[in-house]
Amino acid sequence: MEIEGSASAEFSELSSRTAVVGRHTQLAELLGTMIVRGELPSGSQIVPEELGHRYGVSRSVVREALRSLEAKGLVAARPKLGTHVQPDSEWESLHSDVIRWRVQGPHGVEQFTELMDIRTGLEPLAARRCAERSDPALTVTLTEACDRMQQAVEAGDGAAFTVADISFHTAVWRGAGSLTFTRLAEVVAAALAARAALDMLPDHVDQAAVESHRRIAGFIADGDGSQAERATRELVKVAAREVGEFVDSRRGAASARTEAAARRDEST
Repeated sequence: MEIEGSASAEFSELSSRTAVVGRHTQLAELLGTMIVRGELPSGSQIVPEELGHRYGVSRSVVREALRSLEAKGLVAARPKLGTHVQPDSEWESLHSDVIRWRVQGPHGVEQFTELMDIRTGLEPLAARRCAERSDPALTVTLTEACDRMQQAVEAGDGAAFTVADISFHTAVWRGAGSLTFTRLAEVVAAALAARAALDMLPDHVDQAAVESHRRIAGFIADGDGSQAERATRELVKVAAREVGEFVDSRRGAASARTEAAARRDEST
């Protein structure tokens, strides 16, 4: 197992940043990030004693950190073989931590696109089910989220809008009355939060975004499942189109950099 000095410095920074999060959580955060980035590739052996020595933590801290990563499928411990990094096919890809680590890594755009596919296919159905269940408490939650969006638009606060947006959409998924959809609410929240990490937030949010959410909330409150589904499908399509444009721009920029590098090589 090879862990660069910068990673050790990063752990020190994580440790000093907060006294609330346990050190095993901080260590798991660092190792998980390194695994997803490919800095600890599949098959790499992780020696607990080395971790404890390098980061100045106890065996119990290392044990809990590795246990957390094992629960997410990133590592596996085998008797007499030790602990090794697992291939990405074994990762719990819908766990919010894994999503966050992937978004922050080299495959961030790919991860976000996968999450948008989930939203496009299932969120309209979740909205329909919310309308069919007609839960007054859900209506209050959605209305309050829309009100916070409105306040964010008026204040020009994109971060506050994102928080309210996450509240709205996770409420829809949880309100569908399905254990599976409730589980996916966490995934959707991670997807929406990932926009900031990928620098995908718009320069400004406008009134149209608020109104599109209010329409969905209204249809759900009225118990109109078909209209709730249709309005949600339209909203998610807009988001998917924005993601597509972002991905295309990223690919175009990467292609331009490659061509520029090739021209430099030819001129030398």
